[in-house]
Amino acid sequence: MIQLTTRSAASAQQLNVRAVNVAEVGLGIRVDEVRNGTDGEARGVVISSEEVLLIAGERGQANAAWRSSGALFARFRQRTTSHVTLDVRELVIDDSSMVAFAEGVLLLGTGSQTRLTRARLEVEPPIELLVSPSTSGLWEAALVKAQRTVDAVFFARRLTNLPASHLSAETFARTIEDGAATTSASVDIVGSAGLREMGCGGILAVNAGSDQPPRLVRVAHVPPDAGLVIGLVGKGVMYDSGGISLKPTDASHVKMKMDMAGAAVAAAVALYMDTAMENRIGVAAYLPCVENMPSGSAMRLGDVVTCRDGTTVEIQNCDAEGRLILADALALAREDRVDVLIDLATLTDAASIAIGPDFAAMMCSDDDLAADLLRSATKTGELLCRLPIHRPYERLLRSAIADVRNVGGPAGRVVTAGLFLERFAHPVPWAHIDMTSTMASDEDADIHRIGATGYGVRLVLDLIANMAARVGPSDRTSFRRSTWPVTAPSE
Repeated sequence: MIQLTTRSAASAQQLNVRAVNVAEVGLGIRVDEVRNGTDGEARGVVISSEEVLLIAGERGQANAAWRSSGALFARFRQRTTSHVTLDVRELVIDDSSMVAFAEGVLLLGTGSQTRLTRARLEVEPPIELLVSPSTSGLWEAALVKAQRTVDAVFFARRLTNLPASHLSAETFARTIEDGAATTSASVDIVGSAGLREMGCGGILAVNAGSDQPPRLVRVAHVPPDAGLVIGLVGKGVMYDSGGISLKPTDASHVKMKMDMAGAAVAAAVALYMDTAMENRIGVAAYLPCVENMPSGSAMRLGDVVTCRDGTTVEIQNCDAEGRLILADALALAREDRVDVLIDLATLTDAASIAIGPDFAAMMCSDDDLAADLLRSATKTGELLCRLPIHRPYERLLRSAIADVRNVGGPAGRVVTAGLFLERFAHPVPWAHIDMTSTMASDEDADIHRIGATGYGVRLVLDLIANMAARVGPSDRTSFRRSTWPVTAPSE
């Protein structure tokens, strides 16, 4: 929590930290501690014999630099028991960077942690921000916006960190329903019987080996006069053992409780999107929630599954399950006539191998949408690497007995996964974000703690804000929320 003040107060229990731009740091200061930012810029907390300085960024620098500066200060604050006041009166900073700086401070809070222990988390004392009267209004607006965004990130992080023993598809759906109770969003939940009625064969096949029932959740935050509706489809595999294609027991398998990160992110965006956008843009999130387990009733290699839109899929790998549940959800979103489709999924390890831990892989059928996403990625620091939609690779998905196979072999796995999904989104402008490499952090560094990162929340919220600004008063969406079967409590 950050509190604003325009009055400086000194006491024995209070530590005052002065924030300055890099260019303002004198060479005569004896430096006891300096940390560099993730972008290599000289930035850090400097402790001299006379004062404590936070070396922040420069006006015009990327927001990621300012966000890292805020996180750096938060880490310094956590190492002291004193009440801390951060003096930003001398800081040269623009409005957008104020928001990024505040996000960096807030993202290190304990609100994102999931602790299943009797030990209680210590309540963090608030940070006092000393501002000049002339900038207090700007800082106040920045803090409100940053807090709303960070609340959404924390919502996604907490859900993603929960183990499967505490988060089933049913529990996830109920959590989303409870979260929507204080918003204007509508929530539809479908269970096993409804999924059979709707012909969602992909979702049912993946969940067939589990004794936990599946759920399909739709969260729609769409004002009556919306000019544009973005459909978000989030992969919600509560636990992925690989099914009959069982995963090895290793560190990556332990993280498979996080295979629902895409659904958590999509839900967080729908529930926490800025109310200022309500009259211009809507969001509908489609969240297929399952558990992929081996058993006598599990999906088998060689099975043929019929998806919602009638496409038949030959199963060649039971551990390529995410695309099957996304196929049903993408088809349903398309039927609801959303204007744009974005799916978020921890889909392939191949993405991590190809581009490393700092990027999510993106495939996109629309160059304008891709450009918007890449701009938001740069601004938020949630980076994307665009990969090609290479049509010749469609031959790798050909099946002798069905319309398509669910995998295309070892070569080009990220691209063939995207090609598989695109057929269910077409002709709606569509982007696929494979966030396998960015869903979690293995180290406590920069703006992340160990565990789920909430990657994608800030990216998509920024995209929505930018797209909302371009929606005119005469624009009208063709979105129509279709009627889904009602789920009985016993399903």
